[in-house]
Parts: sequence; C-alpha cells; structure tokens
Amino acid sequence: MADATALARLRWDHCLELDEFGADGGARIEPAAFAEAFQRFIADALASGHWAVWIAESDGAAVGTASLQLVPMVPSPWRVSRSFGYVTSVQVDPPWRGRGLGHELMDAVRAFAREHDAELLLLWPGGESLGFYLRLGFARGEGAVEQALSDRPAQR
Repeated sequence: MADATALARLRWDHCLELDEFGADGGARIEPAAFAEAFQRFIADALASGHWAVWIAESDGAAVGTASLQLVPMVPSPWRVSRSFGYVTSVQVDPPWRGRGLGHELMDAVRAFAREHDAELLLLWPGGESLGFYLRLGFARGEGAVEQALSDRPAQR
C-alpha cells in the first residue's frame, strides 16, 4: 500500500522533528522496522472502521496528513450511541506549511466527525502547534486528567 509508506514517512519525519519521543534516551528503531510496524497498524486501524486518514498531496507526493479515531463512549440516559474523536498525526511537511493545508486537513477531520455524530474532538498538540489549534477554534480542556503508567514519557 503506497499510501501507508507515505504516511509512515510523514510520521517518522514529524516525530524526529518534535524530538519528544527520544527524550527518554532510548534507542530509535530502524526506519524499515518502523515502516513495517506502521503499515500493519494503519491497515488494522482502517479495517476496524473506527479510523479515518486524510493525505494532502502535491504532484502525487504526500506532503501532509491527519488521522481521526472515533472512540465509542459508554451510553448515557440521554444518548445511547456516543463517540468522541481522537485527532492525531496532523502534520504538514515544513516546505508546505503556511499554505492552508493544515486547515484543509482539519476541515476534513471536523466534517467527518460531525457526519459521524462525534460529541467532541480531543488532541494533544505537539511542538509549537497549540496556536494553530486555538486559531481553528479548539480550546484548552478543563476536564481531562492523565496519569503516566510507566517511567517513559508518554508518546502521543
């Protein structure tokens, strides 16, 4: 699957750019092993029916992506079918930033989430992306709390 290879490259490059995942000093896996694991993940994720992925292209080459997982929620007395959207891996290659691709990708994510009746979108901004999401209408949440379950930094 050519798209999975392109998505793996975008994810690899983005993680290295942020350098958040290497903070624990652990050794990086080989690029080929990562690409293989990523391709398995994306195939399983898409087959589950709970994930959607968008790719921005220029002349047939992937230059950006965004992913959304629709996470089922426990029914409530007011709604039995509930979900929220977990937005992840929103990235645009550096030469393509500032051209509206990130906005277009997020417009697609939001439209899809609305079509699937998601109640809200959640994401963890990386690097300096918080301002981008705030400009899109996201707000800092007040209700979520988190707890690390290992000594290694959380990898989002």
